[in-house]
Amino acid sequence: MSSKPPSTLAHPARRRPRNQPGTGTRHKARLRRRPAQRRSSRSRLLNHRPRARPPMPELISTELAADAAAFAVALPASVEMPAGAGKTHLLSATAKHIVECGGRVLVLTHTNAGVYAINARMKRFGITTGVQVSTITSFAYRLARAYPDLGQLQVPKVMVPAHSKAYIDAATRVASSKHIQAVLAASFTHLLVDEYQDCNESHHAFVSTIRAAVPDTGVLGDRLQAIFGFNDRLADWAAVVAEYPPHPTTIKPWRWSGHNDSLGGWLLAIRPLMVPGHVVNWTNIALPAGVTFQNIAGNQQGVTQAAFATYPANETVLIIAAWPNTARTIAGNLNGTFTVMEEVAGRFMAESLANLVATDPAAYALWLFDLTKSCHCGHGVLDTVTLRNRYANGRVAGDLLAGGSGSRAGAEAAIGAFDLVVSNPTLSNLATAMDIIPATPALRLHSHEAWYDVQTSIRGAVAQGNNPEVLLEELAKARDVMRYAGRRERKRIISRTLLVKGLEYDHVIIADVGDHAKVNDLYVALSRARKSITILGSSDTLRLQPSPNGR
Repeated sequence: MSSKPPSTLAHPARRRPRNQPGTGTRHKARLRRRPAQRRSSRSRLLNHRPRARPPMPELISTELAADAAAFAVALPASVEMPAGAGKTHLLSATAKHIVECGGRVLVLTHTNAGVYAINARMKRFGITTGVQVSTITSFAYRLARAYPDLGQLQVPKVMVPAHSKAYIDAATRVASSKHIQAVLAASFTHLLVDEYQDCNESHHAFVSTIRAAVPDTGVLGDRLQAIFGFNDRLADWAAVVAEYPPHPTTIKPWRWSGHNDSLGGWLLAIRPLMVPGHVVNWTNIALPAGVTFQNIAGNQQGVTQAAFATYPANETVLIIAAWPNTARTIAGNLNGTFTVMEEVAGRFMAESLANLVATDPAAYALWLFDLTKSCHCGHGVLDTVTLRNRYANGRVAGDLLAGGSGSRAGAEAAIGAFDLVVSNPTLSNLATAMDIIPATPALRLHSHEAWYDVQTSIRGAVAQGNNPEVLLEELAKARDVMRYAGRRERKRIISRTLLVKGLEYDHVIIADVGDHAKVNDLYVALSRARKSITILGSSDTLRLQPSPNGR
């Protein structure tokens, strides 16, 4: 077993030998530059433009600074706070306090969206060193990969989300060793874990093992936001608070401050009512300003009408759908104005690429035709009778445009792209066709993330000798890049509650509130909006149901 610590942990400083650049005789040689070199240096100095100064750190209020200091002193401890009530503020302020006192903090959470939100808040607070933020699974993956013998698991180069539990169990075995306990203790003085309500028993065991090396551990969460429903049981909350005693702190609806204070107050007030069996009558309750309910029973255009309502162009709008297929169907009705957010594992893309692996090259055009219809608006011009049958039979369809395009007007570029693949069915031509199709006038791409990750995977397979067997491996690489670089920012999004937990938007449209009757799911959906919520449903009443995880 190697004694080298994994890259996720702090490395000891290394001294530079005296004969390395910057010191000793080589450094002196730099001072004896030729005249031309000196002139070049003076020229660069005269033409140098100073870099813009980074923005000043956001000042932390006296109240928040006091709460953070008190929480840091109380560790080990737990804090339970409602959505939007300052949990990320408290976590980041606590990390800042610890770093300013000379500590080093490991922050763990569940999602990459959470990592992004915490890092953004840390940056605003002026924290640039002394803190490492990671998802629990990513930290476990790197630890298990660094010590495969201790973890009793051979870990692949690219993380596979479906194997998260195996990574976490292996990392727990790694972290249990005396050597790694010493490395963890030398690397971090404090551990803070966010969204602890979503920790299952494996997560909890892993955190407890790290805590053995880093005793000053704090956990933060909100049981009403436990919606992930991992395959194994969630950690027993009574056991959590026994290990991490509850710590009182200030509850303030930060998310809505300056946006819609009455909405924030209402969401705090309804928490006691968010229990199974409670019946909500949307027409008889006092909704705050910015919150509306519309009964759209029998109105197939209800979601479309709500989506096309006037919203400021620079503000974000989220449509929450209950199921992946529902999200894509809604997107298909909105003329490409909204884009579908994909889950981190990329299940839709993985299924599409798995089908491609199993597809004979002669049927590549048919595969692309079906993917195009799944990812674009306006696909009615790509009829599923004559046109699709051509590609199902391995025949080109350009002749159907002879004498005028007729009902296929505007789809000429896409038909030409499909015909290219029919004529020469290679992965390279598939990738080329996927460049052409979104520019087709009659079509509007709504599943950008899915389309371009599939294309990236195909190009990766082309680079590896046109090998379709590596398509899923290439997709894993593409999704791994997204994990660390983040998603492209878009103003109009369609997603599911599960994927936007921890995120916030100016305006939220709940496409069918009847599909969100589970207590925790409804609470998370309602608490994503800063300014307005449009609640759509086919019934004026909603009976709340227990969440499957039993919180």
